[in-house]
Amino acid sequence: MKSDYLLEEISLGLTLWSGEFEGSSYNHWLRWCDLSGNIFLTGDEKFQAESQRAEAESQRAEAESQRAEAEKPGQSFGATFKGTRNESRYSLTLEGFGEL
Repeated sequence: MKSDYLLEEISLGLTLWSGEFEGSSYNHWLRWCDLSGNIFLTGDEKFQAESQRAEAESQRAEAESQRAEAEKPGQSFGATFKGTRNESRYSLTLEGFGEL
């Protein structure tokens, strides 16, 4: 992307750009850019970028929450039985609760 016109006094430029804007495709569209030629996002583009960022953060937080929940002590209910059929005393150990 090459800036066609730079306004160095205010650190802005104008550049020709092709792409979609508000549902319509344009072959040539004049857009604001910085002095390096990086275009400034439209409101819709900013909204879409922020929505994607928020969705990714939500998914990351959910995965972290699930990981933390799985690592909590005492949340597993696996059982271990000790004893034989002929013994009158059995013990039951529930993980996280000790022997019962």
